[in-house]
Amino acid sequence: MIWIVFYGQTQAVRCRNVLAKNGIAGLLRKPPRPANAQHTCIWAVGIPPENEQQARQICLNHNVRPNFWMDQAGRVL
Repeated sequence: MIWIVFYGQTQAVRCRNVLAKNGIAGLLRKPPRPANAQHTCIWAVGIPPENEQQARQICLNHNVRPNFWMDQAGRVL
């Protein structure tokens, strides 16, 4: 699972909705905590790794700006 991480729930919900309209089902939840995380209010949209490149392009095209992308182990991509 790849996590598209935001510092607010509203942005994460918008991202999930934009991805869904473009054919990528995302899971909205609190992500695994990254080692360097200082924020407890982070929310994320989880997607399968094979959809990462397509999701990045969709985010760019729709002006969705995640704070960072993270893998399942909590490493920032």
